[in-house]
Amino acid sequence: MEVYKLLSNKEITNGERDCTLKEMEHDAIKDVKPLSQLATSDRLNKERKNVVGKAIEDLLKKYES
Repeated sequence: MEVYKLLSNKEITNGERDCTLKEMEHDAIKDVKPLSQLATSDRLNKERKNVVGKAIEDLLKKYES
């Protein structure tokens, strides 16, 4: 997951900007709960293929009936 937001140019260092964006990204991960990422990190879930595959199968079953 990536977050794009325009930040003010007022006296903010690159490090502060990066920290702010990283915090926003972690908040978005908690809110959106993407299947391919770990819940507490922006790292990809090692089991993402299985997790996403199962979610697709569940959706297909839901709409087939």
